[in-house]
Amino acid sequence: MKLFAYWGVLLVFAFTGISATPPSENYFVIDGMQVEWAYEGDLLTFKLHSPYQGWLALGFNPANDLINANLVMGAVAEENTRMEEFFVVGFDNQQSITSLGGQPAVQHYLGHEDASGTSFEFTIDTRVTDDFHYDLREGQRVWLICSYSMADDFGHYSIMRRHLEITL
Repeated sequence: MKLFAYWGVLLVFAFTGISATPPSENYFVIDGMQVEWAYEGDLLTFKLHSPYQGWLALGFNPANDLINANLVMGAVAEENTRMEEFFVVGFDNQQSITSLGGQPAVQHYLGHEDASGTSFEFTIDTRVTDDFHYDLREGQRVWLICSYSMADDFGHYSIMRRHLEITL
């Protein structure tokens, strides 16, 4: 029976395409999503790219869980970039940080979309500390929730979501 379970797990990994490039100095690729980050004082800039035209999201959580994650989503539609900061209060229930009484931490964002996919960059102020943000200072361990969609509508489900623990 254990042999069947072992082969079953191997088949799941083989057919779901779960893959990740091991993190290097402030950069990794996971299931086609590129993630890069850099610090400038208390500001932390993330550069994301997905192979599809649709929204991208990056979540932060000290635990390997989508629930209670601080989630930054970005989309580009007709050369207009949209960004929203959410806090995931429950399964399929993310709320705007400001609607929950929190302070936005994203200071700047921009995006670009073309035939190669969607790129989204944002800068977050690591000094923002409230019930909806986590310690993102350099050297901290954090779980990143990486996801993207083929639609620009933030309500549309992701086609890829993976969690990866990193040291910032």
